[in-house]
Order: sequence, then C-alpha cells, then structure tokens
Amino acid sequence: VMSPAAPQLILSLLSPATAVRLVTTTSLPAVSPERAIRFLSTPSNWPSIVLSSWAVRGTDIDRPLAPGEAVDEIFGLPPLLPLEVSWTCTSIGKSTAVFDSPSGLAGVAENCQMDFVAEKDGAGGSLLRLAMSYEPLSPLANAAVPLLTLDNAIALKLLLPARLRPPGSSDPAGGPLAALARRAGLLPDQDGKT
Repeated sequence: VMSPAAPQLILSLLSPATAVRLVTTTSLPAVSPERAIRFLSTPSNWPSIVLSSWAVRGTDIDRPLAPGEAVDEIFGLPPLLPLEVSWTCTSIGKSTAVFDSPSGLAGVAENCQMDFVAEKDGAGGSLLRLAMSYEPLSPLANAAVPLLTLDNAIALKLLLPARLRPPGSSDPAGGPLAALARRAGLLPDQDGKT
C-alpha cells in the first residue's frame, strides 16, 4: 500500500523544482572560523573531504581563492560519469566564503551556490554552516538531493573535522579498531602521517 505522500514524492523527483537549498551544519572544536574558511576556500582540499569530488583544475588551487577566481571541479563517477562544474569565488571574508556557478551542470542544474559561514562557538572552536543551493533543470537534479545531503553531511560532520583536528587532540571516531588501523598504516596517525 502506497502512502499518500508517495505520489507527491515521485512527482517531485520527476519534475524540475524551482530551487533546492540544502543546509548542513557542524561543530569544529579547537578550529577557528578563519582556519575553517581558509581550508574550505582552498580548492585542492575539496576532494579530501567530499566523497563525490575527484579533482579540481585551475591555477593556484593550493591556496584560498580570491573573489573573481574560478576553478573546475570534477565529480560524479569518472570515467563512467564524469561531471564538471566551474566554481567562481564571489565573496570571501575571515568567516565566510561563497562560490557560485551560474551555468552549473549543463542540462541538469544552474545557479549553483556553496555558501559557507563559520562563527566562533565560545569555546575556542567554530560552528560551520554550508548552504548549498541550485535550480534543477532535470529529474536527475531532484533525484540527487538525498545523495547530496549525505555527501555534505559526511564532508562536514566527519571528514572536515578529521582533517582539521589539531595534532594531539582526541579522536572521537577512534577507539581500539582505529588505533590498530593507525598502527598498521591503514589510517593516518593523529598528526596526519601514515
């Protein structure tokens, strides 16, 4: 028996919507807002925290982008499904960074945006918010919402904190199994060395 909401869900996945906005938040203990934004505005870092991001092309991708600078992000499932979006830094500050892609992904989505805001948490760390938005042009853009939500959550709640964790700090995902994997060289140690 199909629930009353099921037909609406199916229709929403099949027809382009006006706009999609996905908001993900996380806490970054012992990481200043400036450090979080510096890391997130450096394109070469994106593939290290975003599971769907494979590579970034452009000049000077190893430093924070300045307003007006652009890079191409390759994501999806290359070589089977290589997708590419050109991101332009439209605003950058000590605690904010905005990246826009008006053309988005050809035939799938347009007016894409990543808007990061980091605020002091009052305990020496920061609270980070990513508002990702786009205008769907195809059913694929609507069908991608659950995957993008999961991808953003993994990036901000698991991988970003692990990458920015100060050396010698506690490992919330650690334990005996993680310690064994580190000793075996399967995971980097807390200093980031394997």
